[in-house]
Amino acid sequence: MNEAKKARTIAKSSFTRSAKSIQRLIEQGRPEPEVVKAGGIFETAYERVLSKHEEFAMLVEEKDYEQEEEWMEDVSKEYDAICMMINDYKITMAPKNNITTDKVENPASSQDVDVDPNNTNIYHLDQAH
Repeated sequence: MNEAKKARTIAKSSFTRSAKSIQRLIEQGRPEPEVVKAGGIFETAYERVLSKHEEFAMLVEEKDYEQEEEWMEDVSKEYDAICMMINDYKITMAPKNNITTDKVENPASSQDVDVDPNNTNIYHLDQAH
């Protein structure tokens, strides 16, 4: 069990470093492609944390399970916040790049999603995590 928890901790560290990197890129006004590329790395880091958490959760005693799920919920909230930050940054950069963004309804989720005709990297927050 200690090895699984250590693997989860290492994955979480990578996730946190990636989140901080995105925040720095946005704060420094770096070009959108740099932020989007970092967003892909961040998403991969989140998926790894989720995978390692699930491996660890299978080993946790019943009495500790709820606490471990709360830990993962906190990670998911951080993931959502960074995804929203990336999407907001893309929206603010659109006028600077002479790109128009339109709102369309996503029929699968009945939520509005931002569509950028020049970019297929849209972060969907309705994914299960």
